[in-house]
Amino acid sequence: MGVDFWDETRWIAEFNKNDVFVMTAQILVDILEKSIFCLYNINLIIMDECQNATKKHSYVTLMEIFGKYPKSEHPHILGLTASIINEKYTGVCNPQSIKSFLQDRILGLERRMRSKCITCSDRQATLRFAAKPSETVQTFKQGYSVNGILEFAPVIESMKNIFDTSLDYFSCLAKEKKTRFNRLSFDDLLNEKLQLSERNACAISVDAMRYCKEILESLGPLCVFWAAQILLKQIDNHIKRRMLNREIKDVLTKCKESLNKVIKEFEDEAVYVFSSIENIIPVEPLLTTKAASFLRDVLLAEKNSFKELHAIVFTQRRCTAVVLSKLINYQVEKDETYKGLNSDYILGHAFDANICLADGAMRSKKQNLVLSNFKQDKFNVLVSTSVVEEGLDVRKCNLVVRFDGINNYREYAQSKGRARASGSKFIIMTEERQELDTKKQHLVMQQIEEILFEQCQNRVLPTDEEIEIEMMNEEDENLPVYFSHNGYDAPRITKDNAISLLYRYCSRLPSDQYCKTNPKFQYHILENQFCAECMLPLNCPLPQRIYKGDQMSSKDLAKKSVCMIICKALHLFGELSTEHLLPMRYNDDNGLESDSGSKITLSEASKREDTIPLQKFWLQEAFSGFGLFLPKN
Repeated sequence: MGVDFWDETRWIAEFNKNDVFVMTAQILVDILEKSIFCLYNINLIIMDECQNATKKHSYVTLMEIFGKYPKSEHPHILGLTASIINEKYTGVCNPQSIKSFLQDRILGLERRMRSKCITCSDRQATLRFAAKPSETVQTFKQGYSVNGILEFAPVIESMKNIFDTSLDYFSCLAKEKKTRFNRLSFDDLLNEKLQLSERNACAISVDAMRYCKEILESLGPLCVFWAAQILLKQIDNHIKRRMLNREIKDVLTKCKESLNKVIKEFEDEAVYVFSSIENIIPVEPLLTTKAASFLRDVLLAEKNSFKELHAIVFTQRRCTAVVLSKLINYQVEKDETYKGLNSDYILGHAFDANICLADGAMRSKKQNLVLSNFKQDKFNVLVSTSVVEEGLDVRKCNLVVRFDGINNYREYAQSKGRARASGSKFIIMTEERQELDTKKQHLVMQQIEEILFEQCQNRVLPTDEEIEIEMMNEEDENLPVYFSHNGYDAPRITKDNAISLLYRYCSRLPSDQYCKTNPKFQYHILENQFCAECMLPLNCPLPQRIYKGDQMSSKDLAKKSVCMIICKALHLFGELSTEHLLPMRYNDDNGLESDSGSKITLSEASKREDTIPLQKFWLQEAFSGFGLFLPKN
């Protein structure tokens, strides 16, 4: 949709045409900070999953904007959440300690949201319309049970050694590349594309080994065999895209060798025991006791107890979700007693830039297709990461399984809420040695559920002083807000939008596939504090190319500091508009024109004298050999 690049005219047209907008909090923050729209133009803000209003979340940034406006101009706020707390309770298991813990979290959320927490006043009336599942803890033994197939014991040990050795090698190599990268000068940074790509190749290899090791520990060697085959294809794709780079190919080829060795060892043993790969039966020790217990004691047992089973299985890791779904379908294929089960998986939008066992980011279209198939009974076991816990429309289920246990109350409340069918069950899986701790945490979460209902009755709004203290961030006091002109509703450059604004401006500068316009950053440690330097693209019209920020307590703050300095300079130089602090000239991918009404071109007055036009530069380089883009002499 290109919403990030909508100008004032487009936004006003949309606001005049529509009364209700559904958007991310960050988009609202952006248009408020640019004064395209002001807080007093809004009647009501509804914030879903408002428990996320902590630390640097965009909900917190949005509520900080409220402090810049008079109270009379604040819109109404409605926050929605199934779980007020977003963390694990680690205190003693008694009601008084839990109450104290919850009271602190509720007060903090109320002050950040400038609201008070409420819930239904008649709980019994609510329960008439909401199913309450039975809750149990399912235990399993750690590791593997040999189960008579002794030949696979050495294969499992060999796999562990391969993954551990490879992880150590690629991790050390990645650390070496990172150290060399941190020592590069700005000129080296532009020329060292090979170095950066080697770091990426190391990251790809580390992730591949880490995924396989996690699957071996969680599901067993059969699932590692499948995962390694998928990863091999992805690494081949990486190699094809980088054939001209020998160093990258060497790193990825070594990763392939490790995966091929794992595959060959498993295949040799499987052929010896089962005659062929196709005859493999998913039993221990090809599976961990955890995976075997899940299939036998949870999935098969509940299939037999329900007339129609509709289950969601939650996993912590994306790679586990992909392979566990394949394991379920493979078990059905090999064992008639599992007939009637069919599985698919769903992942979130989070993008994995290195390597993964499925698409790095499952797009909304694919998510909706999987959920639609689940509703239409095309399969009945959905394996998912936390993406299904909140925000997606999922059919009623009569079985919810936490395959990797529960880390906090949010996971407990939201995943249990998916068991909405009558007579449903909620099962938490845990190792035998952790059974007592898991049951204790389970009891605490049940107590939290009861206490939260009591604590969210008859509360009062926080005072202005309490809100001010809660929103105060001493760490950021040295980064004052920059306003383009006077007025509390004027567009502003803040610590939170300076980095994105600088990248947005640079992305609008003329570029091609050979000349990228991203700013480059370097960090220096001075007296236990960080200082950031930023080098702007050569075709940026600012007379100064390298800017230095203030000394800060962290890299993040140091980067924000230098970006705020540059954005202020861009505005004073006329590169950002005074009205909305948007780039005055940029080349929009959608064919939009600049604020001045003309296509982007660097005017003669704003061009740096020490640069040459991009087209002329590339023509020169075509005949002189590829080199670094250097200023004209």
